[in-house]
Amino acid sequence: MLAGADKVGISTRSIMAPDFIPKVAQAFGNQSIVAMLDYHVDPRTNCKIVCMPGNTELDAYEWALRVVELGIGELLVNSMDRDGTENGFDTAFYRDLTTTLTSPVVDSGGGGSTGDFEEVFVNSGVTGVMAASAIHLDQMTISEVKETLLEKGILVR
Repeated sequence: MLAGADKVGISTRSIMAPDFIPKVAQAFGNQSIVAMLDYHVDPRTNCKIVCMPGNTELDAYEWALRVVELGIGELLVNSMDRDGTENGFDTAFYRDLTTTLTSPVVDSGGGGSTGDFEEVFVNSGVTGVMAASAIHLDQMTISEVKETLLEKGILVR
């Protein structure tokens, strides 16, 4: 951060040593610390489980609440089940998070059409969305996504 970084993402470290979070939040400000949370749905229980090297038994929703309590200023949440599928975002999960959390949530994993981006912004409360596969595979451009969002009255940078 002292070298000019605006944000720093932490992932596995937040799970392995959660006491790390308040220390870095105090040192650099919680607005600069982003928890990167990958999750998947356990088909046996339909519970969203936090992923890392080997799956944990942490409920993704509960863990998101916990890292915010510890001082995280923003969450980057990725659905491993939808990542690269281009089948749409897990809007319901993001809506559950954003209605409870005070920190901004950025969505990742599943965008395949400009309509997917519109739907998640309109129906979930996320403050940002990441895209990769559909953009890299030339199925849509960033400009097309922005134009669609602007047409629907959704502010973009």
